[in-house]
Amino acid sequence: MDYIKIGRYEAFATALKAGIVSNVTLSSHVLVTCLVPATPPWFQFDATPLYKQLGFPDSPSCTIFFIYKCLNARSLRRMLYPGLFTPWLSPQTRKKTSELRDRILEDDDVQELWREVLVLSSLLVFSSSDGENIALEILEGFFGLRPIERGRNNILVWKDTKYPIGYERTLELILHYSTSAIPSNVPWILLGDDTLRNPKFDATKAEFFQLDNWTNTEWIASGTDYKTSASYVAINSDYDPHQWKDSSHPWTHAICARLLCNVPTGQVPSREATEEAFQCVDTLFTQLPKRKNPHNAEEEWPHCHIFPLKVYFLLAIQLRENEKARSILELAMTRAEFGLDGLLEIPATYEILALADGRATFANQPVSTENLAFARACVTKALASRKEHGPQELFPGVPWPDLLRRFSEAAFELHAEEYADVESHYNESIVSPEKASDILLPPISQERIAEIEAKLGPLPQDLKEMALVANGFLGSWHLFGGGFAGIDKLEFEHPSEYETYLGVELPFEEVRETVTNADGTTRTVIKRITSIGLSSSSGKDWGPVYSSYGAVENDNFNHLICPPATWKMIREAQGKQVIDGEYRVCYYANWTGGTGECEWRSMRHWVASMTAGMERELGSLEESAVTE
Repeated sequence: MDYIKIGRYEAFATALKAGIVSNVTLSSHVLVTCLVPATPPWFQFDATPLYKQLGFPDSPSCTIFFIYKCLNARSLRRMLYPGLFTPWLSPQTRKKTSELRDRILEDDDVQELWREVLVLSSLLVFSSSDGENIALEILEGFFGLRPIERGRNNILVWKDTKYPIGYERTLELILHYSTSAIPSNVPWILLGDDTLRNPKFDATKAEFFQLDNWTNTEWIASGTDYKTSASYVAINSDYDPHQWKDSSHPWTHAICARLLCNVPTGQVPSREATEEAFQCVDTLFTQLPKRKNPHNAEEEWPHCHIFPLKVYFLLAIQLRENEKARSILELAMTRAEFGLDGLLEIPATYEILALADGRATFANQPVSTENLAFARACVTKALASRKEHGPQELFPGVPWPDLLRRFSEAAFELHAEEYADVESHYNESIVSPEKASDILLPPISQERIAEIEAKLGPLPQDLKEMALVANGFLGSWHLFGGGFAGIDKLEFEHPSEYETYLGVELPFEEVRETVTNADGTTRTVIKRITSIGLSSSSGKDWGPVYSSYGAVENDNFNHLICPPATWKMIREAQGKQVIDGEYRVCYYANWTGGTGECEWRSMRHWVASMTAGMERELGSLEESAVTE
């Protein structure tokens, strides 16, 4: 059993980065983090049972998080928001495509973008024949940056890390049914019948009726939306599965369709029962009154919350209701409430798409013709630029005064409500900004910069250039981590406070203990203990790292600046290369689980990235954000 011994909240970040850790215990009374893949990603519960299990006599006051086992906080954040396609649907397509373009240019590792690339490619394929060609161009460009290969058991893996790429089946099906040339850098294989005729997607096979346990009704309260102790009535053998014919209640239809197909494991219902279940579900989706959007009384939602669209689609396929299957597919492509996610692993989805050039018959494309051209122009261009020049900053050549003006104007317009509530931090005298320029802190002189460098050592050039225009900027409670307080607020940081957040792999001590079992026998347990924030941590002198606490009152954010020499030493110890002059700017709090997406290669990279994101949100991104 592996343990990490901690002295403060930083254990959360370390647990995420460690990846292999089973339990994180504490030496004080702050936090316990357990990596348990089978549990929901984020919830709190009473710490006492776990403390007893770990041998603590008392349970201190603390919060315990159960999280999925993942590589970093960014991966965790994405797992918490599972809707893959919803953000990409019109009218957000262009904004999301612009964001993908910018991240291709600026992210340290484009592997993190694989999911977004696949989502866009899938939507392009489902839009038109031309969209398919563009999707394959994008995939070829992406895999030119991050090569893949066939690994153990013929699984697609990233070439340098050997980790599975994820969403492999969707990619394979797109390529299998493609009518265009397959990208030359994709190790494609011809899928066999064992893959294309998976029994869990075949309504004549017993496996289909166990798919996602969809025939189960034990969780449904009879005639209610939610199962509560006060209103729950068990659905038993007396429930008539045919009563949907005389009912207009959505839940009655959802229950009856399940009961009609609920047979013992290994068996299949009769053809008549399957046909009736399909008619029942079809009525549910096409004839019954839809539910009202609780946030918009004029908008109606289909009943996707009570019956899986994937099953509806597969029943239509099995009963040869191809036109119905096509309409279901179109519904999934164009309605955010459904999402296309669950259908992409089903071969029949692509077969319906290909029938009689099905893409041309859809009334609504998920990606418009105009946005198809936009995707080809900006994403393929960004991929080519990234391959030639490597990671790069946005707004190249834009002077600091213009960049900061655009930053402050976008921030003031987009976050006016947050700025109205800012409070002074420590002894600073800060008032809520009344105009965009008030967000920027006053500049400092060359003489003052020289005094600061005499104390701290050489500062990055771009950081000094910004300070001559604006020595920092305001944030709010969470916005920008409270903002950057300026180079005159920087202080030396102890390695035990920053190593975790800069990716330093900390050593562990291996301890063997004899544990007595309940039956009196004994076993040897090996504990690997890593001490964080207690004393020496890694024990290495990396060089100076500076920290500050934000420009305004905030939720306990700490800002780090790791100058080029220190950053180079840390990265080289990890076997990584750095660009000359690159350094690390990041911020975190004791509750964020690490820096996540709040890390950049320089101060200019941070300001440019924030500006581009806010201008995208406002719909006013200027073309100079893209490298020519």
